[in-house]
Amino acid sequence: MKVLIIAIPFLLLTSCNTQESQKEILEIEYQSSYNNTKLKEKEEIGKSARSYGEIISEVLSLVGIPNSDIEIRTTSSFGAFSVINRDCRRRFFLYNQAFFDSVHTVTKSYEPIKSICFHEIAHHFYRHPLKSKWESRLHELEADRYSGFQMRLIGATLEESIAAMKYFGNETPSQSHPGKSIRINEIKAGYIDASLRVFKDSTYIKTDSLIQTNEILFTFQEIQKQNKGFEKFNKEIFETDSTFNFENIITQPAYSILGKILIVNESNEVFDLATNEKVGNITSPYPNAGFELLKFETSTYKIENENIYSMNQQGTPIKLGAKIN
Repeated sequence: MKVLIIAIPFLLLTSCNTQESQKEILEIEYQSSYNNTKLKEKEEIGKSARSYGEIISEVLSLVGIPNSDIEIRTTSSFGAFSVINRDCRRRFFLYNQAFFDSVHTVTKSYEPIKSICFHEIAHHFYRHPLKSKWESRLHELEADRYSGFQMRLIGATLEESIAAMKYFGNETPSQSHPGKSIRINEIKAGYIDASLRVFKDSTYIKTDSLIQTNEILFTFQEIQKQNKGFEKFNKEIFETDSTFNFENIITQPAYSILGKILIVNESNEVFDLATNEKVGNITSPYPNAGFELLKFETSTYKIENENIYSMNQQGTPIKLGAKIN
């Protein structure tokens, strides 16, 4: 009797199986992304295309980890992602080939793709996927600054460093990502830092204000959009111009940062006004320091002259917020 054997393609169904298969269904545990696109809970991932895999591998070599355990794979979700699956002790750089194709087509260069790679690698270095989601906007800026710094080190131009964000960044902020104008400024800041620290080059230094003219109104509008149940302030107040009187509503010290309003109590504990969640505290680094530190769970920022700045000891400080009461 003849036996007919039929070969059936094999598809892995869990994130903890062998890594050698061409495709598998990956259960996403912790993720960060270049833009606010989110991976599905179960994402099909495939083998990396040779050209883009080589670019990502080159970038890993440029930061000194050529033999990294970060797996380079493709995904159907449009964008680039850093994924950490703690249970299986696996890390991933996932990218969508159509996304990288689009970046190359629009910018006519592979350098902007490297800027995206540096951004995602920064998420792994900082372990952002495992950290507080409340701080995700701040995590994105950390990764943007790192990207700009590294792009300067490899000899890319400033335009190449910001090109991917310029064409593919989100115009408006989301819960997880700032708008691209702020992110471009942070990439520039990283680029300038490297110019000053490594190359002693001050060519690119300039002063940029990242805060809207009517910061209070802008911040409240952001809260209104992101927290649909937050109706404490009526429509007329949101439409008021710069004569809006914040002090009539909040009497405690308050700061705005990246679309959020923070309230500070007598113990210097910091609360998110929209959710009343304690998110950090304000401390002095040493007696008579002349400035204070705004400390969240995983990030620290500098408060000086009633403004909030990203921490940067030598390069150009970037203003991220201000005291508004």
